Amino acid sequence: MWNRKASFATVYPIVSSRSTAPCLLDSRLPTTATGRNVINPTLAHVAPHHASDSVEKQPVQKSLLGLACVMFTLAAALAAAETAITTLWPWKVRELAEKEGEKSPFALLESDLTRFLTTILVSTTSATIFSTAIATELAGEVLGSAGVGYVTAGMTVFFLFFGEILPKALAVHAPAKVARFMVPFISTLSIIVYPVGKLLATISTFILRRLKLPFENDTTVSEEELRLIVAGADRSGSIEKYESQIIHNVLDLEETDVKSVMCPRVDMVALPSDNTLAQLLDLESESHYSRMPVYESTIDNIVGVALAKSLLRYLNEDPEKLKTTRVSEVMDPAFFIPDSMSVWVALEEMRKRRLHMAVVVDEYGGTAGLLTLEDVLEEVVGEIYDEDDDYEAETQFISKTRDNFYNIDGQASLEKVAEAFNLILSEDDLDDYGTISGFLCAQMGGIPEAGEELIVSHVRFRVSDATDRRIVKLQAEILTVEEMARLAEEEQRLKATEAEADTQELSRNVLDVEPVPKKLKHSDINGNGVSQKGKSAKQAEGATSTEHTDR
Repeated sequence: MWNRKASFATVYPIVSSRSTAPCLLDSRLPTTATGRNVINPTLAHVAPHHASDSVEKQPVQKSLLGLACVMFTLAAALAAAETAITTLWPWKVRELAEKEGEKSPFALLESDLTRFLTTILVSTTSATIFSTAIATELAGEVLGSAGVGYVTAGMTVFFLFFGEILPKALAVHAPAKVARFMVPFISTLSIIVYPVGKLLATISTFILRRLKLPFENDTTVSEEELRLIVAGADRSGSIEKYESQIIHNVLDLEETDVKSVMCPRVDMVALPSDNTLAQLLDLESESHYSRMPVYESTIDNIVGVALAKSLLRYLNEDPEKLKTTRVSEVMDPAFFIPDSMSVWVALEEMRKRRLHMAVVVDEYGGTAGLLTLEDVLEEVVGEIYDEDDDYEAETQFISKTRDNFYNIDGQASLEKVAEAFNLILSEDDLDDYGTISGFLCAQMGGIPEAGEELIVSHVRFRVSDATDRRIVKLQAEILTVEEMARLAEEEQRLKATEAEADTQELSRNVLDVEPVPKKLKHSDINGNGVSQKGKSAKQAEGATSTEHTDR
């Protein structure tokens, strides 16, 4: 008989004479007279079934694993291509397409950018989903349901790094090379994928229209984006530092008003309209200006602009006419602009009228200053000096004399002074005052005299020269930390002394006040307004006097 409690520790496969399928036998099973084992019929049929399934599934699992690897590689390559295409600016793609010709991959990319991006989006999403699903299924079959969670977490990290971060990082560093390699492949893939993407795009456009949401793409580059492009090119070394600054200055012209750029009224050189051309010649020789405003009565009534070249005809034909011809006979009409106009608009207006000078007026119609093309150009590229600017070329607005000591011109820009000395100023101060002279006059409450000082932040400004209208020269001293601490202690000591003096003065005032007489009761005053107590005293005194007389 077959012992049901027998152990099946040792199992041997054998082949039955009736079948080629392997069987499981126990070495301790009872045998027949012919020496054959008595086999459990259930085991004989179940074991061959599991073995055959395992052998059949191995090729299928290998195929699925290979398909998952292909899908993952495709998703990573498309992710890199997407980053490379979006990193390349449209003007860069256009430049490469024009340089390499019609057969260039960039020419294909420029011709239909939407088709490439749609193909990449649909293909990347599909490849990622299929590769993830296949990997999850294989993990469940190999490790069982208990290990699927660990495999999912591991695949998430693996896909994130090798499928997103690494390919996109490589594409950012070499966008042109990645795009050149991937665009032909994406163009071929789009033949199959793009119709699906086009259908999906049509559905999304329909939904956006039903929701009344904008769906058009704006391909224009904004000013902020242009500034970012310039900053990136500057950091990468594609352009020089001064080139980046020039581009930023050009973009700032639209936001800069004429008032901050013009030559102020106090620095204007003008002449009356009744002056002769000889006087004009002398004034232009002295000032080295080729254009000069002409006024009647006061400088607030400018009527024209006199040009130096108008004198050439008289010098050649009849120099004597220079003494008899008036400036008003040869002057050109003046062009007026408000001081609130932007420099960009003023430049455009001057270009249309072919003018090199404009008279700037304030809100009341008075003359505020002059604007020339040279002023606008200097706002873009910096100070320009010619052969007649010897003194100006040798004079700097800020010059260092010795350690921590500087000489500053009163007309130096407040913004540049604040930047040079790291002054902490509010935006309102920078907007309200254009020069360091105007700022210090406002802080001091008037036009200071030579020798007066003012400490702003960590800088001591001392007036070296001043007129009755403005500060001409300044001396700046950068204070050390020890000096700042000493000044703070002196200020606290001075405040304490002033507080003590105020207290003493108040005490003396209290002591010097006369005592207020005691208020008398109504019963102490008789009808004549005399105090009863006073009257009794006088009566007693009179009685005493009478008594002495009687004696």
